[in-house]
Amino acid sequence: MKQLADITLPDGMVWQNQFVSDYFQYQVERTLAGQVIFYPQTPLRRVLLLAGEESVWLSGEAVAQLQNLLSQAGAVFPLVWGEQTFSAMFAHDAPPALEMKELWPGSDRFIGKIVLFLYN
Repeated sequence: MKQLADITLPDGMVWQNQFVSDYFQYQVERTLAGQVIFYPQTPLRRVLLLAGEESVWLSGEAVAQLQNLLSQAGAVFPLVWGEQTFSAMFAHDAPPALEMKELWPGSDRFIGKIVLFLYN
C-alpha cells in the first residue's frame, strides 16, 4: 500500500530517489581554539514520487486532496510505502512541491511529481 495522509497513491507510483543517501545533515561550528564541532540537525530526506506513465496516474479527486495538503505549509503527514511509515511534509523550499498535468486534455487522470521531505 502507498498512501500520503489519507490519500491512496497508485501501486505503480515510483519513489525515484529511494536509495539515495542524502539523509544526514550537520551544522558545523569552530570554537575559538579552532576545534570543529558537529551539531546534528533534524535529519531531512528529500523524496521525489513520480506518476508518469499511462498505467500510473492520479484521479482529479486525489490531486485536489493533494493540493489541500499542500496548502497546509509546515504540516506533517504520514507516508505509508509498503511496510514502512514515515513522517513527511511538502518540500516548499524549491517549488513546485506538487506538479501535476492532465494525461490528455479534459481527462480526469493526472501524471506528475510530488516532492516531500521525510523525517526519520
